[in-house]
Amino acid sequence: MFSSTLQQSIKFGSSVYVVLLELSKEMREIQLLIIDEKVSSLAAKMSLPMILFIMFPILALVGGPGVIRMVAIWS
Repeated sequence: MFSSTLQQSIKFGSSVYVVLLELSKEMREIQLLIIDEKVSSLAAKMSLPMILFIMFPILALVGGPGVIRMVAIWS
């Protein structure tokens, strides 16, 4: 992509500077799209670890004393 664009610019006598600016802009946009796709898939990947390492310990902290009292009452 880079070399063919540069060859066309030289062959047809257009400004290499403008062509390189446009090419770098396109490359930045592609990189941002790739990063955006990775970030959007990260939320789905993080749901299971968040449930395992955050939700279950909170439930144990909140419900643990009640379970201990119920066991003490029933025994």
